[in-house]
Amino acid sequence: MTKKRQILFSVIRGLLAILIALLVATLLIFLSADGDSFAEKLAATGGALKQLLVGPLFRMGRSGTKFDFKRLTDILASMIPIIFTGLSVCVMFSANQFNLGSEGGIMLGAFSTAMVAVYVPMAAAIHPIVGVLAGGLAVAVMMLLPALLKTKLDVSEMVCSLMLNYIVMYFIKYLMNTYLADKTKGQIQSYEFLETSKIAPLIDNGSKLSWGFVVAIAFVVLIGLFIYNTRWGYTIRMIGINQAFAKYSGMKVATVIVLSQVLGGFLAVSTTDLIQSIFMTAALVIIVFFGVNLAGGMDAVIANAKALPGYLNVTQGYNWASGTAGSFGGLSIVSTLAWGLGYFGMPHILLRFMAIRDESEIKISRRIASVWAVVSMAVAMLIGIIGYSVSVAGAIPMLGTSAESETVIVHLANVMSSHGVFFAIVAGIILAGILAATMSTADSQLLAAASSVSQDIAVEFMGVKLSGRRSLLVAR
Repeated sequence: MTKKRQILFSVIRGLLAILIALLVATLLIFLSADGDSFAEKLAATGGALKQLLVGPLFRMGRSGTKFDFKRLTDILASMIPIIFTGLSVCVMFSANQFNLGSEGGIMLGAFSTAMVAVYVPMAAAIHPIVGVLAGGLAVAVMMLLPALLKTKLDVSEMVCSLMLNYIVMYFIKYLMNTYLADKTKGQIQSYEFLETSKIAPLIDNGSKLSWGFVVAIAFVVLIGLFIYNTRWGYTIRMIGINQAFAKYSGMKVATVIVLSQVLGGFLAVSTTDLIQSIFMTAALVIIVFFGVNLAGGMDAVIANAKALPGYLNVTQGYNWASGTAGSFGGLSIVSTLAWGLGYFGMPHILLRFMAIRDESEIKISRRIASVWAVVSMAVAMLIGIIGYSVSVAGAIPMLGTSAESETVIVHLANVMSSHGVFFAIVAGIILAGILAATMSTADSQLLAAASSVSQDIAVEFMGVKLSGRRSLLVAR
């Protein structure tokens, strides 16, 4: 079957499924409708179907039927958790794992996120992000249980995950009824979310449609690319099609089953380098938002930067010692630009390219590395500008020398750690991000130095003949 016919078949199959569901619903509505005669039952069925199909989007009254945009945005808002749940099921079903824990996953994820939104105060910029990540991690841990039981003991993931839904549901109900419910309300519900935890509305028309809908659509695209355009996605699909073939082809079936079910809970797969990059990225993002908050907002940061002599002047730079615009001639510009040429020879970059599994991936890897370098350097400069504004606000001391300026992230993390236990943990993560970057570079430098000793000095310079094994021992 060609790809075009496959797509057409999928569309027709989906439309037929909807049509059959509507026919069954129509029959059930007709059988339960009020009325003694066939005509009365038919009229009641038509009215019910009109409310079912037209009512959600149109306001019906004596003046006629009018389209209601707010109703559309309410429907889109309701789609957000369903989209993420559908994505999680797609990933698990692609590996032919019939995990039925989505219902419990929604409850646990919502509960965990709500607890962060209610009880953990933090800056407005990062509060929703941390809440969503907490919910995702909680569901990932939940999905890990049936995945491990499946791979280690061959326990049916269908039965295990289905029963797990009830455990999660009653555990959450126990916590809400006993400890966490707002007793002033007429029903079981949590306390009000902190204002900082609320995601900004996408359209200000009184509906609940937020920027979460945009994030959901972005994840649809990313998961589609992951499943159909990556090696991991191919492995997941191949295990779903024929597990025995995948196993004898060298694929790690048990590992993929566990990860696919964990990914169904959190939609994430990581390796060592990726974990390090996540720490570094998280450190940069958190520091940026926290620093802007300390400085008094982005307007204050921009105003302080504009007030510096030599602002956005290519031929001038700010002289801290004199407080004036210092000269920045052609030689300084050329030498500064030339500093970037050394980036291509840095061992921690070269070793990643040397360890690439397929030469055909060098091109895309080069693009990723280039984009990441531009983004990370831009954010590093932004942190310097924000750090200056935080110093102006008096939250950290003025950092006059170049050596002192390099400690701006440490100073900001120190301030963050004084805002309670949670922020102390975040500050520790930021310092861990710095250490991750340092260690990543250091171990690459050590590998390059060891290679130089065994190959350049021992073999090339001293003329010692070493086999591959002995060269490796010398390097170690």
